Amino acid sequence: MGLIITHSNVFKIAYPTLVVPHQPGPDVKPKFSVLAMFPKTNIGNISGLEPTLDEVCYSQWKMSFAEATAPGMGINYPPCLKDGDSRSLTYGMWLMSLKNSDPVGVVDQKGVYVDPKSIYAGCWASAEVECSAYEDRHRRVVAVKLLGIQKIDKS
Repeated sequence: MGLIITHSNVFKIAYPTLVVPHQPGPDVKPKFSVLAMFPKTNIGNISGLEPTLDEVCYSQWKMSFAEATAPGMGINYPPCLKDGDSRSLTYGMWLMSLKNSDPVGVVDQKGVYVDPKSIYAGCWASAEVECSAYEDRHRRVVAVKLLGIQKIDKS
């Protein structure tokens, strides 16, 4: 299995659920999560994760992330950046959902642990994530798992 722990670029947070995990349905495992909104003004490597996703896919299958997640390759829910321009609140942003079923560590700009309640919609952060690519029950999986959040002061 290809697995790398890395950090994202800075993003604006929406829909943080870091205190109590969100359970979207009765048969769905609850998860801690944030919606990461990356400004489109970043050119190229928008989330900071693209090279890492390429690396884990190449390690596992000898192909890039784009090749591994192409239609017909068997990956149903790959991590992806979605265009936020269809809604006024997310206009000018690329969106990526970051999740974990385990509690997520939260630190301030100096790396000191803080209460997860200090993370709110609209604050800026970067994330520590685990990118992985592996085979699971005869299907290919590419995943980005949220490990931690670092709140960034952009004032």
